[in-house]
Amino acid sequence: RGEVRWVSAESVPRDLPDGSTVWEGVLIDITDRIQAQQRLSQETERLQLLAENASDVVMRVDNSDHIVWVSPSLTASLGWCPQDWIGKTEAEVLRPGRAPEDQATVAPHPSNGSGVITREQIAAKDGSLHWVETHRGPYRNAAGEVEGTVASFRLIDAVVQAEQELLRSERQHRLLADHALDVVTICDLNGRPLYVSPSIESVRGWSVAEAMALPIDGHLKPEGQAFISEALQQTQEALRQGLPLPTFRVELEQSHKDGHWIWTDVSSSCMVDDAGAYIGTLLVYRDISSRKQLEAELIQRASTDELTGLLN
Repeated sequence: RGEVRWVSAESVPRDLPDGSTVWEGVLIDITDRIQAQQRLSQETERLQLLAENASDVVMRVDNSDHIVWVSPSLTASLGWCPQDWIGKTEAEVLRPGRAPEDQATVAPHPSNGSGVITREQIAAKDGSLHWVETHRGPYRNAAGEVEGTVASFRLIDAVVQAEQELLRSERQHRLLADHALDVVTICDLNGRPLYVSPSIESVRGWSVAEAMALPIDGHLKPEGQAFISEALQQTQEALRQGLPLPTFRVELEQSHKDGHWIWTDVSSSCMVDDAGAYIGTLLVYRDISSRKQLEAELIQRASTDELTGLLN
């Protein structure tokens, strides 16, 4: 068929009785093996090309934990030349100057075919520390045997800084909510509490756990329950139609744990994330019972004679 095949030939000479010599041998078809080697070589070249031109740093580590190859992107990322790392252990470059017990905290290499993802700090050549996210997986030879690991990492200083700022902001907001005199509640679209500030105990006598066990309208009079239900329905409808999310402010009577009712001034607004997606409804309220009592006394005084107590 005109097909070219690869063969391996082995032959030995044999002398014949007439004094002549013949060669006897065998031919073994090794086409499949050669083609597999060519594919492996091509794949290796492609991977090498990707590694050398990727922004991520790629390195190969042998079974003794020594680095045997690093991509040139190391220089752009951390200022080191690949030769600065080759021959060193991963612990030496990831934890420079640390004590041995600290170096041992480097994530173990995967040997069961799975990969691991870790975060760690690496020192640049100028001495500055940078956060990196590292992906590690087993490196296998052509026979499928594990000969170490392949690790790739990228700088995530900006990501870590953003996460730390977000955590700091969340702590500050939680601190404010936990120590505010107003009661802060966050609920979902079904009125289930997601968060209740500890100030509820001083305002209404209920513990946070008790308040979290009931829907937000569970301690309201019927007219208050109807208002909250309508407000949540309006929010759901606005989300469905892509309309601006509503805000409310209303005065409602809420129950105190000891059995009496208190007047509260309630402000409600919707919370959204950076992408504009709804994440909850924020309700902030304060006890205005003293003000309502004063208003009632003023109305009473205005409508009655101070001397006789009779209606004007």
